[in-house]
Amino acid sequence: MEVVDELRHYLCTEVIVESGSTLLASETNVNLISEGVIDSLAIMKLVSFMESHWGVTISDADITPENFATLDSLAALVNRRRLKGSGS
Repeated sequence: MEVVDELRHYLCTEVIVESGSTLLASETNVNLISEGVIDSLAIMKLVSFMESHWGVTISDADITPENFATLDSLAALVNRRRLKGSGS
């Protein structure tokens, strides 16, 4: 499963309500924050999930509206952190 698909699955099953799930059904560029799909608590849950699931470290500096805006931007963040970790 690709990172974006795993993030979608996590959001749809663990974080958001049904109305948000329909927004994420096929789109990866829905703005999660402005559409009200995630809030600050959901962001903290996402950080915890990403760190434990992929073994990456998400710093406070990574927690920006740009990085958490869409499934695509979240997947890009995970992939950047994975590359950084493998290069150490």
